[in-house]
Amino acid sequence: MTRENIERAYSKRARRIQRKAVARASGPAIRSVGQEEVIRPQTLVTRAVIEPENLRWYGLCVESNREERVIQVLDLCSVPAAIPTVAKHKVRRGKVFRWRSPICHGLVMVGFPGTSPIQFHELTRFGLVHGFVRHAGVPRQIPWAASYEQDGKVKRGGVQTLLADLEAVRVGAAKYMRMHPAYEQGDVVRIEEGPFAGHKGEVIGSTNLDVQVLLTLFGRASPTTMAIGDVVKAA
Repeated sequence: MTRENIERAYSKRARRIQRKAVARASGPAIRSVGQEEVIRPQTLVTRAVIEPENLRWYGLCVESNREERVIQVLDLCSVPAAIPTVAKHKVRRGKVFRWRSPICHGLVMVGFPGTSPIQFHELTRFGLVHGFVRHAGVPRQIPWAASYEQDGKVKRGGVQTLLADLEAVRVGAAKYMRMHPAYEQGDVVRIEEGPFAGHKGEVIGSTNLDVQVLLTLFGRASPTTMAIGDVVKAA
C-alpha cells in the first residue's frame, strides 16, 4: 500500500470518528434497552448554575492512592469531583518545567450545584470513602476564593487555586443538574415511568435520588416515592 493510500484511509477513518462524535453530542438523549428507543426529556441547565465558582465545595477523605478510582465512581453518580492540586515549577538547565501536584494524599473535592439539600450520606456509603472534612461535627464548606499571608506577601487561596480542569467540572455539574433536578415542595410533576405513568401529583418532599409525590388515586390522596429520573415538571 502506497503512502498516499495510507493517508487516504486514515483521513476517512478520522472523518468517520468525527461524524460519530458530532452525532452523539447533538442528538437527543436516547437510552437503548433492547426494544423501542425511549427519548427522555432534557433538563435545561443555565451556564451560571454549573460554573465552578457557584458550586458548593467540600473535602472528601478517601483511601490513599485511590483518588482516581473515587473520581470515576463519583462521575458514574453524576457528582462533580476533582483532585485538589497546586502549581509547581522547577528550573533545570535553563528550562522551566511546570506541573501540578496533589496537595495531599487521600483528599478529593466534590462540588454541588444548585440550592437543593445535600445528602452527604449518599457519598460515604462507598468503601473507598472515609467521610467528609468536618468542622464542629458538620461537613465544612471550602470557599471558592480566599487569601492568606505568606512571607510578607498576600496570596490567593481557596478552591480557585486547586482546580486544574474547569471544563471537566462544568461538564460534571451539568450532568448532576440533569440527574438531580431541583424540586420544591408544592411543585406539580408528571410521572413518566412506572405503573403511574401519566399521572400528575404535588411534590411533598425530595432528595438527590427520589421525590415524594402526593397522588390522587381512586379519590384518595396517596403519597408515593418515585425515582427522580421518572418524573418531570408538569407544564
